[in-house]
Amino acid sequence: MCINIKIIRICCKIYGSSIHSGDRPFYVPDNYPLKTSGSGVDKNGRKFIRVKGVRWFTNLDHGRRHQPLSLMSMADTDSIPKDYKGIMGVPVTFLDKFNPDQFEIIGCGDYKGTYGSDYLGIKEIGTDWLKKYRSQGGKGHYTANMNSAVYYLPDGTAKPTFKRIFIKVK
Repeated sequence: MCINIKIIRICCKIYGSSIHSGDRPFYVPDNYPLKTSGSGVDKNGRKFIRVKGVRWFTNLDHGRRHQPLSLMSMADTDSIPKDYKGIMGVPVTFLDKFNPDQFEIIGCGDYKGTYGSDYLGIKEIGTDWLKKYRSQGGKGHYTANMNSAVYYLPDGTAKPTFKRIFIKVK
């Protein structure tokens, strides 16, 4: 099965409902070694480490979860077009704006298994794409038998994508 997928780039500026900055303390066991500059002991004697880039995603209902995302009337590479009814590959940052009333999450394209690349019809990268990508100076951990949403620009340049979640407008 092969499907057509529109790769969309979205600039998400709204964070998840419960965490609005990326630096959060996480409590650790008493025997955990505190070796990082962001670690410490709170006023109650509990050890913690600080973790940067924390995001909190939940399927629990909250007010922001049902706020509709404004869709564009034209197929802009920075926006989700309102008139496109096919499957779209969006960055994981889309989860900040995910509204289950507006979108259906179809799957994720870079792993094999239920709702993964084989379910979506995404094939292995293959040796041709990999050779072209490497000949352009492309780096990163890619192998020919890896499943990922990769593509070519109109000029023939081989391009990888960051992790994509595949969605469909309801």
